[in-house]
Amino acid sequence: MRPNAQANPASGIELGPLGTFTLRVVRPVYDNGTLIGYLELGKEIEDILAGIQRQSGVELALTIHKRLLKRSDWESSMKMMGRETNWERFPEDVLIYSSLFPFPAEAGKFVGVQ
Repeated sequence: MRPNAQANPASGIELGPLGTFTLRVVRPVYDNGTLIGYLELGKEIEDILAGIQRQSGVELALTIHKRLLKRSDWESSMKMMGRETNWERFPEDVLIYSSLFPFPAEAGKFVGVQ
């Protein structure tokens, strides 16, 4: 980094080890031009998705490819959050969020479609 140059905040959606998505923002903190640390803020996206659903009236569902998860960790995490934990329901994906409960069987034909 050039002297006196300061990095910009970074943000994005992070897939956690338990199969949850977090919207995360990281901002560098400077003191007299010297980087002294970072300020990090994260918010689980389920609240954000619920807000989008309420405002738009559109039902939402979110899946993750199983290959990105460790089954036992994902099942524990979903149970801890009071969510359905049916690993076998779809061949390559798991349902991690749905504004519809229960998730309609007829909507399952769209899971994994690219």
